[in-house]
Amino acid sequence: MFFGLGVGAQTIDGENAASPPAFAGGVEWVEITQEARDQRIEEFKPGEFGAIQGIDRKKDTDYRRHVALVAEGLLDTDKAKLCAFYKGKMLYMYAIQYKADPRKAYYYSLFGKLYYFDDMSENYPNFPYSSRQYRANGKPVSYIHFYDSDTQYMYAPDGEFTGIWFKDKMYDREGKQILTRTNW
Repeated sequence: MFFGLGVGAQTIDGENAASPPAFAGGVEWVEITQEARDQRIEEFKPGEFGAIQGIDRKKDTDYRRHVALVAEGLLDTDKAKLCAFYKGKMLYMYAIQYKADPRKAYYYSLFGKLYYFDDMSENYPNFPYSSRQYRANGKPVSYIHFYDSDTQYMYAPDGEFTGIWFKDKMYDREGKQILTRTNW
């Protein structure tokens, strides 16, 4: 997900493990008790969700233009927001969020083939909101709870917790850093 990221966070009172903390992300995630982390994980845990049918925009017919725009760093058009994804310095994927339907995001190959589709909850872009991500064939990939602009709780389609992103770092259930990202 790339459209819901920004700045801002609160601090927590890690001493009060009996009730969920006001905020549980980032550095605080490693400082709070395991019981507090488990409470927060359960609080945002989704129900299982399956495949969907009828994903539109499986092909970006204007992919040449969109690839040229993102390669030049132009990420906003009159009809859409764009995002580029790089491996090292090589552009390998881009995403489009149409302004007429901002609750959906489409991730494409450089030849306009749909890889992923995000479906955001009704309160997007206001926090908190959630997103379900699917492959082009409709198979579920992940559920993301956007707690605030810096913090995302990640779950598998079966509801299993996979990690919490805080800015550019991902932590596991026990508070150990497991990944870093460059596009935060």
